[in-house]
Amino acid sequence: MSYIPIAGTISPWIPCSERLPEVRQLVLVFIPEIANPDEQYKVTRYTGAHPFPWNLHHDYWHYDVTDWMPLPTAPVPAEVITA
Repeated sequence: MSYIPIAGTISPWIPCSERLPEVRQLVLVFIPEIANPDEQYKVTRYTGAHPFPWNLHHDYWHYDVTDWMPLPTAPVPAEVITA
């Protein structure tokens, strides 16, 4: 399956065929083989270990991760404003 980027945008998704994350890096992955779109996205760590390079639940081991992206930084709590 291929995806057509929207003109003028840069996708944050990195194809696994181009580059893999650092070992133990926590990332968001995309697994298009999963039928339910709500389950196609997983947060996991890249282990680099064969035969299961992604730290996914055993229900997903047989699926291929096609793309990944780094997670954004966590939100910083807003400072409490006192008057």
